[in-house]
Amino acid sequence: FPVTIATGTLTTGTGKTFNFTPSTNTTIYIVFECAATASIDNVVLSSTPYEIITPYLLSELKDLKYEQSYDVLYLVHPNYLPRQLRRLGNDHWSLETVPFDEPPYSDPNNTTTTLTPSGTTGSITVTASSSVFANTDIGRAIRFKSGEDLTNQTTYAGNGTKLNFDIPFFPQTSTDIEVYVEASTGLKTLQTNPTNYTVSNGQVVMSVAPTSGQNLIIRLKNAGSGEWGYMTITAYTSPTQVTCTVVNTFDKAVASTFWRLGAFSATTGYPRTVCLHEQRLFFGNTTSRPQTFWASELGVYTNFAPDDVLRKGDIQADTSFSFTLGSSNSQSILWMASKGSLILGTDSGVFSINSQQGIISGLNTPNIKKELDVPCKDVRPAQTLNEVIFVEKYGQ
Repeated sequence: FPVTIATGTLTTGTGKTFNFTPSTNTTIYIVFECAATASIDNVVLSSTPYEIITPYLLSELKDLKYEQSYDVLYLVHPNYLPRQLRRLGNDHWSLETVPFDEPPYSDPNNTTTTLTPSGTTGSITVTASSSVFANTDIGRAIRFKSGEDLTNQTTYAGNGTKLNFDIPFFPQTSTDIEVYVEASTGLKTLQTNPTNYTVSNGQVVMSVAPTSGQNLIIRLKNAGSGEWGYMTITAYTSPTQVTCTVVNTFDKAVASTFWRLGAFSATTGYPRTVCLHEQRLFFGNTTSRPQTFWASELGVYTNFAPDDVLRKGDIQADTSFSFTLGSSNSQSILWMASKGSLILGTDSGVFSINSQQGIISGLNTPNIKKELDVPCKDVRPAQTLNEVIFVEKYGQ
């Protein structure tokens, strides 16, 4: 006989609901017993709606914009970090902040203000020589490098017996050089003088020979690698000091003028528009940079590092880049669309952006053309086969 999983009584009326939960994946039979004067005209079976928590308030939904790449929806709102809604299954979705490999940045520092990190990995403090930080900077990125690429470095392979290694540059005293033993994993351990080594006749003399698989690295002290790292602000102390977590390590914990802050934060605002174009993800218009857009690395929508994989400032055709519209009046970017060109709708008009050679990139100057002197309304446009349909400022 069938096993009863639930029973109950429904009173007469419309829209009556009875809840039950099947205990196994099997056939369910529903039986109704009605009084002589009662009848049933319709039965609807429904599952509990699948819900996920979002940070957006009902009143904020009008400012939410999105762009879709297959099962990933990129969401932007001027009050929140960009998020991605991922469909992993019919009843398996996730909503999270975009997991940037490296986030977009504001312009590089061009002042004499220095930042000094207390370390190069893990949780560190960063001290500025003048006021830089705000208490709204929590979560903001800092890109940092210890100095220009002045590395004068030689690497020797260990063999388990060799103790003497030439110093092929000057000066050659123990106070002018650094000596590291590099493990096969790439971990470098700074050696101390005279415990681990001495300097004699232009050579480093090791107390213990580096083994096969280890490298001995000799370099000038305080020479920068020219390699950028980045960290995320986790706590605010004062306008000149914050606590950070290092994400990409940098070379040295020294004072440096080579730094730049993240473009997205509660201090600067968050992007209010997003678009996919030519295999890049574009963000546009923050509170502090309303006329700027940021483009991801080609084909890597989560990487906005402003240089190539070596992180030494060099750019390639596929490197992330940013651009700011120049104008004598306001050109706040309200929406973006991809229709042959990158189309920007601003509060003063509509622009098309193309490359003078190949795709738009940081290696070639974009060709910017104002197509219409029609101010736009902050409403996401619609697209047909060959048109971009948008709402102008006064609702037409």
